[in-house]
Parts: sequence; C-alpha cells; structure tokens
Amino acid sequence: MNTIMMMRNDAGTGAGSRGGKVIGRTKSGKPIYMNHNHPSHKGFTAQDHSEAGDVHSRKAKLHGGKEEKGKASLTQEGSQFLKAKAKNRIKSEVAENKSKATHHANQAAAHRNSFATKGGKLVLK
Repeated sequence: MNTIMMMRNDAGTGAGSRGGKVIGRTKSGKPIYMNHNHPSHKGFTAQDHSEAGDVHSRKAKLHGGKEEKGKASLTQEGSQFLKAKAKNRIKSEVAENKSKATHHANQAAAHRNSFATKGGKLVLK
C-alpha cells in the first residue's frame, strides 16, 4: 500500500481527531488537549495531570509575555505615530494573548487539582 493510501486509512484515528487541540504530550505519550475536561484526560494518571499542568503553565507564561510585549509597543516612544489600524491590531493581539494566558493558567490549575501528593508520591484525588 502506498503512503497516500496509508495516510487516508489512518485519517481521523489519532490524537487531535477526537475534537480539541493537542498542545503537547505527557512523558507516557498521552496527548494533552487544550481543555482539561477533554474525554481523553479521564485515563490520566496523577503524573500525567502534573505534566499537563506544567505544559499549560508554560503556555500561560508564553502568552503573558506576548501580552506584555504588545502593551509595551503601544507605550514606547514613537507609538503615537502608529496608524489607528495598527494600534487596533496590537490591542486586539494583546487582548487575545491575555485571554489565552488566563485560559492556560485556569487549565493548569484544573490539572493540578486532579492529584495530590501523599507520602512523596502523586496520587489521583
């Protein structure tokens, strides 16, 4: 069977084909979806939730940095010469990154609330 036929046969069966956006993988290879309540996360171990929380925290930090960078570009010297359309685009990007940072911070918290540490080991709540 050629490669194209194999790809067609496998389409719709992998991670990401179940709805939702995959933003990373756990060390055990499980897909981490954009939302904590994705059905695939039901099989997560405490360690998987911990790793997913870390991925979401990194995403929150990334988007938070982009938000701050956008805000800074609006207040820098010379920004008064930006055309209104450019300012509106930057403001829109700032708002979008703020929203994404908040989303990922909330998802990280949800994953972290799924497990506890007992006797030095991670366990599901």
